[in-house]
Amino acid sequence: MTEDPNRRGFLYAGTERSIYYSSDDGESWKSLQLNLPIVPITDLTVQKREKDLVVATQGRSFYVLDNLPVLYQLADAEKASAFLFKPEDAYRTAGGGGFGLGPNATVGRNPPNGAVINYYLKDLPKKDLTIEFLDSTNEVIRKFTRRIGSAAGGAPGEPQPTAETGFNTFVWNYRLPNATTIANLIMWGGSLAGPRVPPGNYSTRLTVDGKVIGTEPLVIKADLRLTTTQDDFAKQFDLMKKINAKLTETHTAINELRDLRTQIESLYKRLKPENKDLIDKANEIIAKLAAVEETLHQTKIRSGQDALNFPIRLNNKLAALSSFVDSADYGPTASAYVVYTDLTTQIDAQLAKYAAIKSQDVADFNKQYAAKGLPIILTGK
Repeated sequence: MTEDPNRRGFLYAGTERSIYYSSDDGESWKSLQLNLPIVPITDLTVQKREKDLVVATQGRSFYVLDNLPVLYQLADAEKASAFLFKPEDAYRTAGGGGFGLGPNATVGRNPPNGAVINYYLKDLPKKDLTIEFLDSTNEVIRKFTRRIGSAAGGAPGEPQPTAETGFNTFVWNYRLPNATTIANLIMWGGSLAGPRVPPGNYSTRLTVDGKVIGTEPLVIKADLRLTTTQDDFAKQFDLMKKINAKLTETHTAINELRDLRTQIESLYKRLKPENKDLIDKANEIIAKLAAVEETLHQTKIRSGQDALNFPIRLNNKLAALSSFVDSADYGPTASAYVVYTDLTTQIDAQLAKYAAIKSQDVADFNKQYAAKGLPIILTGK
């Protein structure tokens, strides 16, 4: 038996077959067996700083139950219709989460790599459940929503919080939203992943059916093995944000460009030979649009190996820089800034060409088209 050094009167007791805990100095006991096998408990200790319970067994190795403050708050949670537990401090480390070795693999399970948010629901929400993350200025930087009765709860590919009666857990990977994508995008060594927030003070908020259930502080700490300064973390975050924003701007332009080209091609097919001036103008615009897109994005890639034959373009190069800057918890190198400036300068030149196509070529085409009493093409912006 041992007492929790962080909470007076909170006891843990191991027996020949199981383990129990008491929150009232031994007056009553509850099972803490969870996934522990039936085995003699030979020793118990609490890691005071991290608030973890370490359990030694006879012949079945040792186990660790992390985040003991959940147990401290459990009695309050069970009295509420919904409850947000105060999250434990999160460490921003590389990797984590373990490997997919199958359900029958005889290996342990690593803790998830992210901020673990626990919450309790007495009843199912009627409409939706939202988990938000806020920075030190109380600005919402990330939001995850579960809409009840709907398959779509957020942006495609993003995790959705669970909304089940009882205990629920959600893990945030410290990242802001991903950059905008385009249809059939295949990257070679690049990523659209959003930047990871630097270590610091944050908070998380749980809302159920429009009612705020609670807001709790969340501390994200750096890997204790690193010597990276807070200034370096901030520089990495700032550069990743800029890359992410430029990728979004680039892909937004490509999506709009493709829509514009589809409109022109649709009208082009219906033009009669006597409208040769419009046919020539349409061909000119389509060629200019293709030149911009092919400079921004490799349009010939159809599989992961195609980049061996068709060199990657500016968007993939910028995404690869993003992966490089994000590959370790250190400040960006001087060369990373040089490459960023070079790539974004080239991208901006292409975006300027696209803007000129819209404001000049497409505008002229629309005027000629309208003069003939035909519908005008919409550019989107």
